[in-house]
Amino acid sequence: MIFQTHTLVFATEKIATRHYPAQGNTVFLLHGAGNANQATLYKIALFLQQKQFNTISFDYSGHGESSNEKPSSILTKTEQARAVMQYYSQNHHKIHLFAWSMSGQIAVNLLENNPQIVSLTLFAPALYAEDVMKVEFGAAFTQAIREYGNWQRSNATRILPHFSGCLNLVRPENDAIIPPEVSQIYREYAPPHFQEIILPHAPHTLGAWFDEDVRRFENVFRQIRFFQ
Repeated sequence: MIFQTHTLVFATEKIATRHYPAQGNTVFLLHGAGNANQATLYKIALFLQQKQFNTISFDYSGHGESSNEKPSSILTKTEQARAVMQYYSQNHHKIHLFAWSMSGQIAVNLLENNPQIVSLTLFAPALYAEDVMKVEFGAAFTQAIREYGNWQRSNATRILPHFSGCLNLVRPENDAIIPPEVSQIYREYAPPHFQEIILPHAPHTLGAWFDEDVRRFENVFRQIRFFQ
């Protein structure tokens, strides 16, 4: 079997996960918002597995094969991701996070109190104000993120400068969803081991874009820095 499935129970939700076992370091794949789910990242997971990365993906509640019992927020999804990481990384000392869009902020949240994380690779990542992260998804959340500049209140400005690992910022040259000021925050507060990979003509939905042609991801993978 290429991957093994497991369902974690977190609070009232059932979180569907996939484990693509291999002998190397562990990579967690964190999908984006909207209609995104772990199935879109299947080809990427297979590619990483072939490169001997022990790869784990999962569906947040309300996505894919996971349950949707209660409304969630960025903070709720952060805790779901943390639960998945704790389940799968007990015997792994070095962790790499690949995160798309909404999950860019979640990946930043996960850095706190987790020295196992040695690299972040963020694809068209978002950032949110700390007060916005508490708001449940729906009309109130949509209204909150429409506040121009709310990302200036993200905890990334506090957390990223203390990260000692590698940060890879992968983004479209012209992102129709994420304002350029968000990328500027990642650049301004990035740790010393930082690089930016810009993809001309790529859309914001990089997970689906890679899924259409995995060679696009292969080209990016060759540039990613995993260690200092």
